[in-house]
Amino acid sequence: MNINRSDDIDIYQMFKIFFRNMVPIISITSFFAIVSVIYALSLPNIYQSSALLYPSESDDSAMSQLTQRYGSLASLAGVSLPPSETVSKANITINKLYSREFLGHLLTFDGVTEKLYATKKFNSNNGEIIFDPEIFNSEKKVWVRKVEYPFSPEPSLLEVHDLYLSETLSVSHDRLTNFITISVRHKSPIFAKEFLELVIKELNNISRSESIMQSNEALVYLNDRYSNAYDIQIKESISRIIESQMQIQMFANIRDDFLLRIIDKPYLPEKKTSPTRSLICIFGTFIGFIFSIIFVFGREFIHTR
Repeated sequence: MNINRSDDIDIYQMFKIFFRNMVPIISITSFFAIVSVIYALSLPNIYQSSALLYPSESDDSAMSQLTQRYGSLASLAGVSLPPSETVSKANITINKLYSREFLGHLLTFDGVTEKLYATKKFNSNNGEIIFDPEIFNSEKKVWVRKVEYPFSPEPSLLEVHDLYLSETLSVSHDRLTNFITISVRHKSPIFAKEFLELVIKELNNISRSESIMQSNEALVYLNDRYSNAYDIQIKESISRIIESQMQIQMFANIRDDFLLRIIDKPYLPEKKTSPTRSLICIFGTFIGFIFSIIFVFGREFIHTR
């Protein structure tokens, strides 16, 4: 009975302390609420554009069939076919997207570096990007950020790449359907869409160029082997491989979506993706309330000792 009476007294004392200190509790909570509102309003809107794609596997499947059917015969003539179990185009695409080399290629396009690295906010009235004046002078088109060695005013590929991976690009791969979703986040909805279109276009262009170059080299080699072969079966197997290389060149020259087929193309986002300002304000106010309770009871504890 004494324990319960003691507990009742403790709870009663806690309520007395709480109501006696309503002013500091409300003041501290209000301060945190105001700061969280100011912080939330200071954050720029982030927009996201996405595209759904499917990797083209037609040439891979053709080469796989040739490997199974003519691999042994071709090897007799000194022609080595690629293994039938190769890395999927989806994995190649994702790793290429994340690579520094691919980003370096994208940065060769006019305005991409400054829009990725120096954008401060988006002017919705005229649709233009406002650059951070402490990083990039948009009038003189000069990098003005102040950094120490080994950095330079213009951000390096590694610096932009870190930002590219952490804040700009996201890729997901559904292994069941093999669909790839590529998303680009940016303060400008217009640039988010345009940059995603550039990413998809250049992925296809680079893949097309590489395939044509490799196919040309393969055809030179295969034609030489064909002319030096005497066995009819070997000539037939090499001829089939030559046909497959010609098919690869045909697809590369007539299809824009050589590597990735677009199922759902990039769109112009109308609504921001982040920040969620209401949650920031609620969380900030809650933290302020908890801090005020700790402060009030801590002060009471010190005074009563």
